[in-house]
Amino acid sequence: MTNILRNIIHCITLNRAEAIGIKIILFQLFGISFTCFTGKGEDIKSGRHLFNIELGFQLLQKLLVKKLFPKKEYVHFCDSCGPFVKGYSEVWEEGANGPFKIELFQYKGGSKVMVEEVVLNNHKNNKPVLVFDYCGVCNGLIKNKFLTKEDAILIMKRQRSHQF
Repeated sequence: MTNILRNIIHCITLNRAEAIGIKIILFQLFGISFTCFTGKGEDIKSGRHLFNIELGFQLLQKLLVKKLFPKKEYVHFCDSCGPFVKGYSEVWEEGANGPFKIELFQYKGGSKVMVEEVVLNNHKNNKPVLVFDYCGVCNGLIKNKFLTKEDAILIMKRQRSHQF
């Protein structure tokens, strides 16, 4: 309910020593702001040293477009443990009966970073390579899902709150 209300009307306050104000955003499209400023070093709360009063109206179409069409990205996702878990990759040659290398990875800033690799066999450079990513917690296969960053964070909070 609060998320729906936030999309209809949202309020941001400014409360610093030299300025006080409010910004009201309506329907993620229009903004109305009212701000009072004082001279440098003067405290606004006394009300005696008002220097400037500002009233502003803004059209926030970028905010509306971002809400209507959120940016989606591929997220590495374990169905049991959620997104961005530590894990390992099996690297296979096409047609081989086992992996030739295992890579241990973790995520930093949403990107997969290889921590260490274990070479099991020699690899022929001209053969195609298949990579299978596995979760380091449950050993399940990690899939790539097309999600917004906010959706991935919500899923991660929900998944990880049940683990402890």
